Amino acid sequence: MNKLFRLRKSNLLYQVRNRWIWQVALIISVLWGCRKETDLEPSLVTGSWQITTITASPAVTTSLGDVTDVISIYQQVVSPTCIAETQLTFSAAKRATRLSPTSCSSADKVFSWKGGTWTVKRNELVLTIDNDQPGKYFGTLTYTDVSVDGNTMTWKNRIDAGDFDNKPHVFTIKLTRIR
Repeated sequence: MNKLFRLRKSNLLYQVRNRWIWQVALIISVLWGCRKETDLEPSLVTGSWQITTITASPAVTTSLGDVTDVISIYQQVVSPTCIAETQLTFSAAKRATRLSPTSCSSADKVFSWKGGTWTVKRNELVLTIDNDQPGKYFGTLTYTDVSVDGNTMTWKNRIDAGDFDNKPHVFTIKLTRIR
């Protein structure tokens, strides 16, 4: 009888301990599942930026061969310096503007917009382009996986049928803050 009592007692302790572990696990999983995703702070985007790199994954097939360094293509087609001299400014009033030197009029081949509005949603940067340029692109451009680390901002853009080879690519754009 004494042995039976010990088994029941230890069995009860075992059940209480297991129930406690499951309750803690349930609370942790509920809290983890209800956590809010960290949103990109708009103040991190505000400022003027220059594009430093544009890469493609997988490589883009062009007449120059397979290329991952897309900015090199633009430098050959547009100008060696136009992209580096182009500024993208995101104001605190949520206006986005592109300023290219007048000597870089061919930058319009790369950047089909000059102005619009911007907003961030979670980790996305959404540009709504002004419809004030006949024949130019207007609408919405959405860049995903946007992050800001110090003076470097990174955007990603998935294009299902690119201008180069009509294949899907993920373009990663890195910008450096200039002010």
